[in-house]
Amino acid sequence: MALVLVRVDCRLIHGQIIEAWTPFTRADCLLVANDQVAEDFLQRSIMEMSVPPNLEVAVFKVDEASERLAGGLWADKRVILLFANCTDALQFHRNFPVFNRLNIGNTDCSPGKKQVTCSVSLGEGDIECLKEISDTGVFIEARSVPQDQARPINEIKELCLLA
Repeated sequence: MALVLVRVDCRLIHGQIIEAWTPFTRADCLLVANDQVAEDFLQRSIMEMSVPPNLEVAVFKVDEASERLAGGLWADKRVILLFANCTDALQFHRNFPVFNRLNIGNTDCSPGKKQVTCSVSLGEGDIECLKEISDTGVFIEARSVPQDQARPINEIKELCLLA
């Protein structure tokens, strides 16, 4: 198995993933790790139907996704692993620390969060999660699409205001 992209994006599967990241990474599998979506038949079905037929889609709870990856499922695939939030990424990483790079593509701008790039807003809890992941040697970048310049998350000045 090759994890070709590990990404936090509150939208999960959407146009940027299908039209930009999948061709860029040559992925043939999208793995969504999110407890709420895994339990929502309608939302899961919409995601599965929204991708081209040559692209495999799997949606699992976070713990189950890490167990299945650890067990060798998708061993012959180029996988994009998608989390809806930083908490899910940390939970997965604690279970199965298999990735060394994490892309923060899009997070919601809810109350208590500070916008740190045009598409990324983070709160104190997000910063704590990302710090724990980063402390294990994972490089964390903010980047919406492959053509954008990757911004190392530890260099974004606005984060200092949250710490």
